[in-house]
Amino acid sequence: VLFIVCIVTTPCTAWPQFAGYAFLAALSAAFSKVPLFYIAARSALSLPFVMIVALSVPFTLAQDPLPFYGALITKAWLSSLVIVLLSSTTPFPLMVKGLEKLGVPKIMTVLLSFMYRYVFVLIDEVERMHASWKARYFGRLHGGLLKTFGHIAGSLFIRTYERSERVFYSMAARGFDGEMRVLHVRAFTALDVLCVAAVAAYVAGVKVLL
Repeated sequence: VLFIVCIVTTPCTAWPQFAGYAFLAALSAAFSKVPLFYIAARSALSLPFVMIVALSVPFTLAQDPLPFYGALITKAWLSSLVIVLLSSTTPFPLMVKGLEKLGVPKIMTVLLSFMYRYVFVLIDEVERMHASWKARYFGRLHGGLLKTFGHIAGSLFIRTYERSERVFYSMAARGFDGEMRVLHVRAFTALDVLCVAAVAAYVAGVKVLL
């Protein structure tokens, strides 16, 4: 979070600072042992959305927008790179536990946990419905196709609602009390404090000195 905040608040013309942030990101990627191609490919997924936002820049800036374009892409890519590194090296349940320790409301962390668990079930349900529809549909695209998709969406909503009820009753029968538990909870050690302090000092140095 500190790293992303520093990136976002860096002026568009402070390219030495961006170079310092990029060095820290590259060092973190090297220590993570995650394949570099995977990190680069996943972090680049945000760039098309950034370019869509950048389309409005010529209408809001009086000066040359090219430096702003470069800084915008750099900020988005570095921020995405850090997020990809975090998600690639930390299991999602541990990230949710970390959010709890940072004071995020429990209702938010519980919703995140359920979303992560059941979004794949929902995607599988959509794929089965789509395969079933393709097996029964042999005509061309026509006006009734939108109505068909509407029926599919409605059916998916009903199935999702019914599944959520079954999940709720199943968890209530097992004594769920609102606490999402994991098998291995990592403690915040002295080494973690040292790492956080080192990263914070480096980022602060880049922010002030460069």
